[in-house]
Amino acid sequence: MSDWCGPLVKHWHFLKAYDTPQALPDQRPPFLQPLSRGGALAPGIWVCGDYTETGSINGALASGRKVAEALLKSL
Repeated sequence: MSDWCGPLVKHWHFLKAYDTPQALPDQRPPFLQPLSRGGALAPGIWVCGDYTETGSINGALASGRKVAEALLKSL
């Protein structure tokens, strides 16, 4: 963190960690086969969300971007 925040990190102290075992859904294979299930569902209906990629904020953002790019290409 010192690369990002500088020398002040030397004064930081660990406070507490929380274990959240169900923070994300179970994604063991074959959870996503094929990897992406988002895109055009029917004419005029597009599907995106973390459930189409990986159950995470990153999966939601990646899915939204893929669908937005595909939608723009279809116009």
